[in-house]
Amino acid sequence: MKRPIVLGLAAALALCAAPALADSPSPLPSPSPAVASGVATDAAVELRARDWIGRMQAGTIDRSQLTAKMNAAMTNDVIASLASQLGPLGNPTALRQKQKAEQNGVTVYVYSLDFARASMDFVFAIEDSTGNIAGLRFTKAS
Repeated sequence: MKRPIVLGLAAALALCAAPALADSPSPLPSPSPAVASGVATDAAVELRARDWIGRMQAGTIDRSQLTAKMNAAMTNDVIASLASQLGPLGNPTALRQKQKAEQNGVTVYVYSLDFARASMDFVFAIEDSTGNIAGLRFTKAS
């Protein structure tokens, strides 16, 4: 039986550096029918999100892919905490896009992320002008 998982304070703190995630005045819009059925609407972003899940599990991030604000939030302690919390979960068994929204120059993708013994939501935000990662967040599955 899968159980929801909520990552600790370090994950919540560092992984919400994007203004569109932290200061959003309204909830993300409902997903389209294609997204609700689990069909990825942006395969390249999904591949990048998968890569970053693995990077965070291993504690080997690529700072050149982060916005300045996100880079500052991803301290070595935060990276170590993420690796210690995500690494033991093993390889993801499923990643399904639930929502996509654009706000304040950032495109926010919300995925349902499953592991063998845990499920969570994963928010992956990309700054539109640079393509850099503006936010990463793991939360309890909704």
